[in-house]
Amino acid sequence: MYLSFKQQKKKLLSLLGAGILLCQISQGETHQEWVNRAMLLQSEIGQNAPLNAQFQIGTHNSGISRYYVSDQEDGISKCGGSAAGTMACEDPNQVINLTDQLNQGVRHIEFDLVQLFPDYPFRDKGHAMYECHFHIKSGTSGAEAQALLNKVVCRSGALKDGNGEHYTQKMAQEINQWLNEHPHSLVYVYLDIGQLGVVRKSSQATSDMNNFINMLTASLSGKVLSKDDLNNIGFHINHDGATSLPVSKLTANDVIGKLKRQVIIIAKYNALHGPSGGADERLNNPYIFSQVTDQNEVGIAGNVLSLPQDPGVSNFNDWQKKSEFNCQDLQSHLYPSDGAHNGLWGINGDATKASGGGSDVITMDNIKELSQCPINYFAMDKLAQNDPRVEAAIWSWAANYPQAVVDGVSNFAQIKVQNDNAAVNQMVNNHDVSEAGVLCRSNDLVKPQWRILNGLTIDASASAQVISDQAKSLCQASGMLFGAPINPQQMHDVLNVTKSQNQGTVILLNYQYDASQQRWITQ
Repeated sequence: MYLSFKQQKKKLLSLLGAGILLCQISQGETHQEWVNRAMLLQSEIGQNAPLNAQFQIGTHNSGISRYYVSDQEDGISKCGGSAAGTMACEDPNQVINLTDQLNQGVRHIEFDLVQLFPDYPFRDKGHAMYECHFHIKSGTSGAEAQALLNKVVCRSGALKDGNGEHYTQKMAQEINQWLNEHPHSLVYVYLDIGQLGVVRKSSQATSDMNNFINMLTASLSGKVLSKDDLNNIGFHINHDGATSLPVSKLTANDVIGKLKRQVIIIAKYNALHGPSGGADERLNNPYIFSQVTDQNEVGIAGNVLSLPQDPGVSNFNDWQKKSEFNCQDLQSHLYPSDGAHNGLWGINGDATKASGGGSDVITMDNIKELSQCPINYFAMDKLAQNDPRVEAAIWSWAANYPQAVVDGVSNFAQIKVQNDNAAVNQMVNNHDVSEAGVLCRSNDLVKPQWRILNGLTIDASASAQVISDQAKSLCQASGMLFGAPINPQQMHDVLNVTKSQNQGTVILLNYQYDASQQRWITQ
């Protein structure tokens, strides 16, 4: 059973004793409790680094879940009644609610939306935005469109009773409640926006969008990052048109620590031009970050691309069919060069029949391969409770780690080099050693160079601060910084460096338990 943040804290405090500080570990925790704990720690591991160095997991069309039509407030399953035959019942993208998705480590939530313009005949009760798996061409109209809409809507009756925004509001409130219990977490809300009808009045389309975003921000109770927020801490953000997240400079710690925000809204429009062919005024909203043109803001691999990149199903399938894994081949399929746009790199799996028969699936096997490539997130379809793919995405801590912390070397994450010059591919923290290697990195947080320096002598009575200062001095003497990998691609590179180490070497990482915050942090 997953424990909420408050429940975990209460349980941990009850286990304190004899000078031992427990680092978010429960005695007798189940394997699944460890998976959830490791994912929570992993999601926060690089919060002092730029956003384009981050890696998170996500879900595709997160709100299109069978949960929301089979577990209504009245207790009546809609899948046997008014929602029978809809995509939400027969072939949904998801099966669990947003809270359970977040509990498993998801930090990239997608709302697949359709905006109905005023001329469209099925725009009910003034509502403009609906949560749909959008597979309807903009030229479709009349009875054919209504039949398609009734089939694919993710929420029972959303287009019949005008409650589309109400359902999305409930999902936003669910995210808000989870964030209240996880004050150090940052969540991306990705809006994939399609449209039906003709944009006859740009002002109406913009007003509809602003009303929808106002509903989202109110439901998220002041947690959403704005363009003004970034200007207030020294960024120069343009309010008009497509606006970039400064992903190579902005950190999660800036968003959470300095600005007290926990949500970033990013958007992709299926039509990026207004009725006269000019810029889409919907992009002027103070809370929306979308396409950008700043050549200095680049993705995790240092390439320019779209924000967010949403590759086609066939591209991902083509890559999976290759007999030999190759990140460059993946990039050539998924990330075409686009000098006008850039940002974060993402891959969506889509297992629904409506999107090509469910062959574009992110699995345990290709997660291990994808994790070696320069991506910021991948979004899974049909995430289940205790889904094994989540564990496959843990690149940081080894099973049942981190363990209890005492002052000294156990405060640090470590890599233990094993037999045959191969290294454990995850972190531990319990080796009591008198001598260790130190992981050093170059100053580039996105694409660092790594080096391991041996010869750090550790006094058994030394405090964690003393050990940290010694490790920093050792790296600085070689013109480098005490470092730690903060995403799976960096871990892959670090492990390649460790292969040159002698058997039995313990390597200290600059990923340390901070007793004052009761958190593991990188510096």
